[in-house]
Amino acid sequence: VEPAKVASERVSSVPVAPKRSKPPGLAILSVRQRPRAFPRKPRCLIFNSSQSAFSDLMTTSSLDGSIQLWSKSDQKIQTSLYLPSHLSKPYFAEDLCWDRAPSGILALGLCESATAPISDDPPGDNGGRSDCQLAFLHFDPRNTSSPPKFIPSTLAPHDRSVTVIESWTSSKSNGSSSNFLTGGLDESIYSWKVNLSAGTPDISFCQLHRRHSSSIQA
Repeated sequence: VEPAKVASERVSSVPVAPKRSKPPGLAILSVRQRPRAFPRKPRCLIFNSSQSAFSDLMTTSSLDGSIQLWSKSDQKIQTSLYLPSHLSKPYFAEDLCWDRAPSGILALGLCESATAPISDDPPGDNGGRSDCQLAFLHFDPRNTSSPPKFIPSTLAPHDRSVTVIESWTSSKSNGSSSNFLTGGLDESIYSWKVNLSAGTPDISFCQLHRRHSSSIQA
């Protein structure tokens, strides 16, 4: 038997997979690219699905300390904020989180720019600990196009940088307080209670968990 004939027979004996039809409900979307949207690498991108007044907003953060709020319908930046101009040190938002209740509160989990939030090695002279770990942007739900009020917290319970923040306020809550959870490189979890409706912000925290098996990333 000739080798060429054997090879030909082997190839022809391989079954051919049938073509799969497109799954129902799958739509092909157009993609628009921007050559450079951030001065430095982005850290977070979120939408607000719980507050209809802000459903058109896409919120992003980047390593240079910028917070950008994009209009999805207009596909352009509606509002932007530069954190180093509001704080004594260069900070950036490692994580962002909208309050689940209709309060108009966007929480920022902050890290100093000199730290490495995704590394377990203690960076910098402060071991990765940020003096300002949580800040808030307070929007007016009745006028979503107006600039938000920036409210930093002076509380810093985490021994190292904050890496993740999440809202656990009930979406049906009509109260004046909002609740958030933060996790960090110090392997701990804290609960925060926030009331921004009064003239002076009322912010408090309590520790929920100490010394997890590793740093909290999600």
